[in-house]
Amino acid sequence: VDDTRVPREQHDALQRDLDVRQREVEVLRAQSVEDARVANEQHDALRKALHVGQQEVEALRARSVEDARVAKERSEALESEVQVLTESLARSTDKERVLKEERDALQKEVEALRAESLAWSVDDTRVPREQHDALQRDLDVRQREGEVLR
Repeated sequence: VDDTRVPREQHDALQRDLDVRQREVEVLRAQSVEDARVANEQHDALRKALHVGQQEVEALRARSVEDARVAKERSEALESEVQVLTESLARSTDKERVLKEERDALQKEVEALRAESLAWSVDDTRVPREQHDALQRDLDVRQREGEVLR
């Protein structure tokens, strides 16, 4: 008997251990392949999500630029409108001041004509009747002009 040979029980035990380890290697290899497949799928999904995110960022940038352009145009239009309204208000204020001055002047004229008319009615001999009637008509017209200006 050759002592260099491995006894049969030890050989069988080593063979079983080898078989178990080979099955473990096969399982690990299969798991590794599956893990790699899942990792590739996740990587592809993340890459697609990144691409979509980049497109969304670009769209938001473009919209932001457009919104800023529209806001600037609207701001300029509003500034122009404010300028026009300010100038219109200044003209309106000037017109109001001129009309008030004209109304005040007409009011003074009306008061003077009333005083003159009263003086004439006291002394009918001073002014002929036609002249008195003409002055009265003039007084009435100026009073109406004063009322319109008010």
